[in-house]
Amino acid sequence: MDLSEYYNISDLEDHHWWYQTTHRRVLRELELLPSLRMILDAGCGTGGLLKLMQDDYQVMGFDASPEAVLLASRRNGVARKIVSGGIEYIPFQDCCFDAATCIDVLYHQLVRYELQALKELNRVLKPGGYLIVQVPAFECLRGGHDEAVHTRKRYTAEELSALLFQSGFSPVKVTYRYPWLFLPAFIIRRLSRGSARSDLNSVNLTWNKIVFYINSLFDHSRLPGLPFGTSLFAVARKTNGFSITD
Repeated sequence: MDLSEYYNISDLEDHHWWYQTTHRRVLRELELLPSLRMILDAGCGTGGLLKLMQDDYQVMGFDASPEAVLLASRRNGVARKIVSGGIEYIPFQDCCFDAATCIDVLYHQLVRYELQALKELNRVLKPGGYLIVQVPAFECLRGGHDEAVHTRKRYTAEELSALLFQSGFSPVKVTYRYPWLFLPAFIIRRLSRGSARSDLNSVNLTWNKIVFYINSLFDHSRLPGLPFGTSLFAVARKTNGFSITD
């Protein structure tokens, strides 16, 4: 990821609708899971989600980017809860977390072996532990934003489900998010191909509230999930244990 993008994320993470809706969805899913105490934020970035989770759980986080670790450590209460490390060799012992979050990490070019990364997440979870993961969806949505954030791959529900099974997880739910954004994103990304240009920008306060409300309606809807969206969200449970030598 471009260095400037970490500072962009740090500046916007607490109030931009995309992060607000994503963090809110993660926190809501955690509330539905039983007996959670220790949670790992894998690839915690600039620490926005980690800061929110620490109010209700014992948390630890790590990130491979020195810039992300530095920015995250500036948040109140987070500095001693974040370490440097990569997701393919997670710097924690076996079976020490009840749940792990991995939000928009697996897609990155620095993650060379996504299956290895998921097996590592499996390893550090306790038996029956839960994984919450989000990744960008559909290669047809690739554009300038992917160049800016160094996207290696965009996923379908079938691909992510298969990876979860192969790494010892049983998917509880796999759903697309932001279906209402799919068509405009498709058009914008097509036009932006060939230029590294992030979609993450400061948003007018009124528009920010409107978009937040629209997405909240979709996230809380009891209707069946639509088979498309710009992001893919999954909750899975550990069924088998792996070591890094498997």
